[in-house]
Amino acid sequence: MKATALTLIGTASASFVNLGWCPLKMPDPVGNFEPSRYAGNWYEIYRDKDLWYEQNVECVTATYKYEPDVWFYPVSVNNRNYKRAEDKVTNTLIEGTDITYARATFDPEGNGRVKFWWYPDGNYQVLATDYDNWALVYGCDTWMGLFYTQEAWLLSRTRTVTDQQVAEIKLILQQKVNHYDYDVQWLKTNQGSDCKYDI
Repeated sequence: MKATALTLIGTASASFVNLGWCPLKMPDPVGNFEPSRYAGNWYEIYRDKDLWYEQNVECVTATYKYEPDVWFYPVSVNNRNYKRAEDKVTNTLIEGTDITYARATFDPEGNGRVKFWWYPDGNYQVLATDYDNWALVYGCDTWMGLFYTQEAWLLSRTRTVTDQQVAEIKLILQQKVNHYDYDVQWLKTNQGSDCKYDI
């Protein structure tokens, strides 16, 4: 989710907000992006440790549904996570419906924007994916021309990814976004057998 810059600056995860702005030239996305193949369920394997809206949650998943007849933000986004302390799965569905309040749009290369409710939409670049197993996603947003936030995710169609796959994907991230320090910033998400998903 994205919120206003003032909300972001006011969060406890101060290291998530940086002085400056996003690169003038953003990383190259995957190219020839196919939203229909990207649709479906994804498990979050790694995320940025300072991501303010994913603090104290686990078992994070996302389900994308491509609706080509919807000309504006044609991809619905249902993000879920498990709050163990409350024994509760949260999602991005409008309460009592199967309609998501989060939607995304992508250009043909894989540069995306994701919007939650009335908040400003956020950058979501699919840097690389094989569609069937894993996806590498990066986002960077400049706020008021003074601050920026950035994050990266490793997503998987299954709850686990091999060490070799992680190493190969980290290399892609390093090559495309060499200023992002995944050794410091990446946090492995719990996707254990005790998770609750409601998928």
